[in-house]
Amino acid sequence: MKTPLKLGEKVSIVREMKKISQKWVATQLKVSQQSYQKLEQGETIMTNDKLIAIASILQYFATILSII
Repeated sequence: MKTPLKLGEKVSIVREMKKISQKWVATQLKVSQQSYQKLEQGETIMTNDKLIAIASILQYFATILSII
């Protein structure tokens, strides 16, 4: 049985599918690339506000990211 993907992993997959760099997303969020990387890796808790901002940047629906 497969382990479900964590939210940060889902965000990473969508970002990579869209060929967008972590650095670019981090710049849009006004955080360092390292801080953004920690969000994707699950080292930092992703708040709902942060998820909505990332989904907007990636032009993706936050509800889909939280479900898939």
